[in-house]
Amino acid sequence: MRNFNLIPPIFILILFLAALSCEKVYLTEPPEIELDTTVVYSFADTIQPIFDNKCINCHNGGIPPNLTAGNSYDALINGGYVESDTSKAEQSLIYTKLLSGTHEDRATANEKQLILFWIKQGALNN
Repeated sequence: MRNFNLIPPIFILILFLAALSCEKVYLTEPPEIELDTTVVYSFADTIQPIFDNKCINCHNGGIPPNLTAGNSYDALINGGYVESDTSKAEQSLIYTKLLSGTHEDRATANEKQLILFWIKQGALNN
């Protein structure tokens, strides 16, 4: 008769080692970061990278607004996508599009907040 007494401890050891070697994969959005509203967010350094990473697959000149670098600021301001009255920033078309419909999952909550803060700060081309 074989000695099966070693099988449970070996099995537990294998499971333990496997659990330690696994990489954690999160299927949710990264946690929200509290953004500093006193910081002036730069269009070139903060907003355009969001468009570059999330939007220009579709909005590259074929579908308005053209959000490619060098075109996006004028397309947003002159195309009516940004509310000029900063007290109505939440009503800006670019922001409301990101909150609903097919664009809802295109940007993280933090990216949406950055866009909103940028608009509230006057939507500067900085």
